[in-house]
Amino acid sequence: MSRRSEVVMSWVVTVSAAIMAIAIARREFGNQSSRNRLLPAQSIEHVAAWAQYRRYGRMIGLRDAPIQIVEFADLECPACRAFQTVLDGARKQFGDSVAVTFIHFPLPMHRFARMAAQAAECAANEGKFRQFVSTAYAKQDSFGLKPWSSYAVDAGITDTASFNACTLTRAAVPAVDSGFALARRLQLPGTPTVIVNGWQFGSPPSADDLASTIERLMKGKTPVGS
Repeated sequence: MSRRSEVVMSWVVTVSAAIMAIAIARREFGNQSSRNRLLPAQSIEHVAAWAQYRRYGRMIGLRDAPIQIVEFADLECPACRAFQTVLDGARKQFGDSVAVTFIHFPLPMHRFARMAAQAAECAANEGKFRQFVSTAYAKQDSFGLKPWSSYAVDAGITDTASFNACTLTRAAVPAVDSGFALARRLQLPGTPTVIVNGWQFGSPPSADDLASTIERLMKGKTPVGS
């Protein structure tokens, strides 16, 4: 190889390495900025009485977890189904540091929401609330086409006879009725309404916004910024 070729090759390698280093730095800086960024003040507000809401829902996780997420949700709501993925990601990332309280808010516009909420409570009687919620979201498009017992089986419920009897009862379902009444009293705009340690989002947070909020709260900081 000629001296000129060696110089050219060395220059190419140096430039390529520099470009790669810049790309990595930008990516790392972007990720760090995403994790630490403050949320716009108009997108989130603090709710003083938020801890009282927890008694109206079903908790998934540890009661003394440092991060408590309260979600008002409708099992027939597509946005709730999408946010479930965000929640699952947060619980996987932060483990037992995050707990979620699911509060029923079946919207009247959704034909099967109330029945799905009742079925979820029947699943709770069998110790399978979380599994049923996940199954319901995953198969949301089949509401009205399949019996609730099929969702129960997929959620791991073995006593389908008791489950079916529960779903067919016309008696009041306190957890569903009280959750709905609370959401109405608070004049919530829709589902999912998400509250993290008292900070209520104006719209469902993205995975990055939720992770950033959790990290800042765990450090004793506020998620609000401008």
